[in-house]
Amino acid sequence: AMERALQYESERTIAETLQQSVLPESLPVVDGVQMAARYLPGTAAVDVGGDWFDAIPLTDTRLGLAVGDVVGKGVRAAATMAQLRNGLRAFALDQMKPSSTVTRLNRLTGEVDDSAFATLVYAVLDLDRRVLRFTAAGHLPPAVRYPDGRVEFLEGGRSLPLGVSVEAEFEQEAVELPTGSTIVLFT
Repeated sequence: AMERALQYESERTIAETLQQSVLPESLPVVDGVQMAARYLPGTAAVDVGGDWFDAIPLTDTRLGLAVGDVVGKGVRAAATMAQLRNGLRAFALDQMKPSSTVTRLNRLTGEVDDSAFATLVYAVLDLDRRVLRFTAAGHLPPAVRYPDGRVEFLEGGRSLPLGVSVEAEFEQEAVELPTGSTIVLFT
């Protein structure tokens, strides 16, 4: 029992270290945008999993935002999360619409691990047009707090989670955001 407990703790430490090493140390500075991120891993009673987030400067006026969760716990989930996060970063730099970017990431999901299953919200904020375009692959919808105090969950752009089907088609939605809006992505 002691040996299993030590092995469990060792795997948990490795998974947590891997997960923390892939999460951004800081968020990019983008004119006209204030960003904040908070990541709280589970307690000692909860295994480390595949939760992740990212903010990717695409141009001076476009910003990619992502939150995802790989199903599972431990080293395998953390390693899959690292590969998907890095894949998303690479695909995002091609500056396609969010649904096309997520389609490419879905194909990668099957290559990374044929049993991998993940949820994701990927959004592109266009500061010039004040528009947020997003795709939610099985993930919780983004929330927006408008300057008038109204809060709304963005239910559009919803599709299957990553890894369900290589042929899955991903929807995209767009919403106009007045100056002073707050976008919340979470898992």
